[in-house]
Amino acid sequence: MPLSPQDEAFLTEVTNRISDRSAIDPRESNPSDHLYEPFYENDDLDPIRLMAKRILRDNVGSFQSLSGYRGSGKTTELFRLQKLLADEGCQVIYADAGSYLSNAAPVDTGNFLLVLAGAFNDALVKKGFSDKLGESWWNRLKDVLGTEVTIPEIGLNVEAAGFGGNITLAFKENETFRKQVAEAVAHRLNDIKKAVDLFFEDGIKAIRSLHGEKVKTVFIFDSLEQITGSRLNQRVVMDSLIHLFTKNNDYLRVTGLHMVLTAPPWINFINPGFEVRVLATQKLWKKDTREKYEEGFLAITSLLKKRFGEEGFVKFFGPLDPDGTAPLANRVIEQSGGHFRDLLRIVEEALLLADELPVTPATIESAITSVRRNFLPLASDTVATLWEVHRTKRLDYVEKDKNSIPRVAEFLNSHIVLNFRNGDTWYDLHPLVVDEVREIMEKTVIPASPGGTSGK
Repeated sequence: MPLSPQDEAFLTEVTNRISDRSAIDPRESNPSDHLYEPFYENDDLDPIRLMAKRILRDNVGSFQSLSGYRGSGKTTELFRLQKLLADEGCQVIYADAGSYLSNAAPVDTGNFLLVLAGAFNDALVKKGFSDKLGESWWNRLKDVLGTEVTIPEIGLNVEAAGFGGNITLAFKENETFRKQVAEAVAHRLNDIKKAVDLFFEDGIKAIRSLHGEKVKTVFIFDSLEQITGSRLNQRVVMDSLIHLFTKNNDYLRVTGLHMVLTAPPWINFINPGFEVRVLATQKLWKKDTREKYEEGFLAITSLLKKRFGEEGFVKFFGPLDPDGTAPLANRVIEQSGGHFRDLLRIVEEALLLADELPVTPATIESAITSVRRNFLPLASDTVATLWEVHRTKRLDYVEKDKNSIPRVAEFLNSHIVLNFRNGDTWYDLHPLVVDEVREIMEKTVIPASPGGTSGK
C-alpha cells in the first residue's frame, strides 16, 4: 500500500530529527523536552562526573583530557560538565578549537599556545568580561611575537591588527602565516609560555573581580581530537599532537586554571601513561561470552524513542516486545555497534528507503547494507590486524612501528575498531565489518598467535 500523505509527513518530521547531528545541550532547563539521553550518567564510572569532582576538589588548578570517537557525544557531554560545574558556582569558559586550528595541519606548540590564549580571550569577551580584562590578547600579540609578521595574501600584519578576527582566520587557514609565527617563536617557547600565563592570570583576575576570589575558573577547549590531517600528512599531524600532549604537556598547564582539552582516541595506544577520560562506546554485548547486554539495547532504544516519539517508534518499527524494545530496532542497534552516529545513519537510510509502515525487514537490511558500503573495501594489509583485534579484544599487542601507528589511528578515527569498557577497556570490530574480515580470513590460513589459537 502506498504511503499516505500523513505517513509521508511523519517520515519527513522524523528524518529531520534524525539528520540533525548538532550537539544536544543538557544544560536546558527542561531536559525532558529535548533529545538528551544520559548514557554516561548511568555509568558508575561516568567520566564527566569524575572530571567535575577533580575540579571541585582541587583548589590549585588542574589539567584533564577527554577522549572518544567522532559521534560519541563529546561536545554534548562537555556541555553537561559545564552545567555540573556552573551549578557548583564555577565560571566555565568554553571554546571550540575548530574555529582556530586547521583540521588538516600539524599543531605547532608555540602556535597552539597563542591560539589557546586567543580562544580564552574571545570566550571571555562573549561572557561579558572585556571591561575587566584590560588589553585584549590579540592586541598583545605584537609584543609577544617581538617582530612584525606579515600575511601577504590579505595584507595584514600584527602591528596593524586591532581586532583578532582576521588573525584567527590566518591561524586556521593561512599556512604561510602559521609558518612565520612558528619560526618567530621556535626558540622562545618559554617566553611565549610566560606571556600566555600572564594573560590567563589577568583573565582569572577579571573573573574573580566579579565573582569573588574563591571562584574556580574552568577553560574547556573542545574538538582537538578532530585534527587528523590527510593521508598525505597524517603521520606528521599525529607526531605534532603526540609532541603537544606528551612531551610538551607541561606547557598546557596554567596555575590557578582548570584546563580541559579533548584528545584523539588513539592517544593511549601511543602513550599508555597519558591520563585521559574516555567516552566508551555503548556496550551491546559482553566481552568474553558475546552474550547480549540487555541494558545497552534498552538505553539506545530510549534514544530512538525520543527521536521518533513513543507512538512514532511503534509506527515505524512495529509492535514492542514485553521489554519495550522492537526486533527491527534491535537489528539496527546491533549493527550500529553502539556507535551513536552510525546508529542514526542506518535509521536515516531506513527512513529514506521506507515505502510502507511499519518498515519491513528487507528495508532495514537494505539500509544496513547501504551504510556498510561506507566502511568497505578494507585494505588488504589491514585485515589480519583487524582479525587479531576481533580475536583478542586488544590493541596493545600491535607493534608500534612507523607503519602501524597511523593504521591504528585510522581504525579508531573511522570507528572500524570500537572501544568498550566492562571493568577494563577492550576493543572489537564494528559489526558492519566483522563478516567481511571473517570471510577474507577464512579464505587464507589464519596463523596461530602466541598464547592461543585462532578462532572466530
